[in-house]
Amino acid sequence: GPSADRLDVVIIGDGYTAGQQDAFHTAAAAKWADITRVEPYASYQGLMNVWTVDAVSAESGVSGDPSADVTKDTALGSYFWCSDTERLVCADIDKVASYAAKAPEADLVVVLSHSAKYGGAGYSGLEAEGYPFDGVSTLSSDNEQSSMIAVHEIAHSVGLLADEYAYDGYGTWPSGEPTD
Repeated sequence: GPSADRLDVVIIGDGYTAGQQDAFHTAAAAKWADITRVEPYASYQGLMNVWTVDAVSAESGVSGDPSADVTKDTALGSYFWCSDTERLVCADIDKVASYAAKAPEADLVVVLSHSAKYGGAGYSGLEAEGYPFDGVSTLSSDNEQSSMIAVHEIAHSVGLLADEYAYDGYGTWPSGEPTD
């Protein structure tokens, strides 16, 4: 439907070489199908336009995989070990924005990082920083849990939800509702 009435989702692959673009398209379609099987995405998928944008990387894979000392030359600069957290996958948001601009009116950008390692991240509030979209979510393309990671991270990016983890032995959340 018209972008003014839809959430425009742009999926961009990182760490895929020119010869691996078909693998990116296959992974993007599979991950989006998994995501939209989960509520509330299932109920609202008709209100979303989904686009893929090819980003050709010089090297296959993602920095920080399998260890923090591994670096890869990729189109979006995706890397594990963001903020010294192994599972946190960050990307160069300026590079992400340049590729997202190739799709119509992106509201949410999903970076599909070419890796089997567990990880992801959810950025929000990017419009306030001057970007044309408000959220970016990252996930690994080939980890068996990455679809559920995407469901979680997109909730940060679009729903502006915060993490509120409850662990045995920690008791009840002592503060009020987080700003997010």
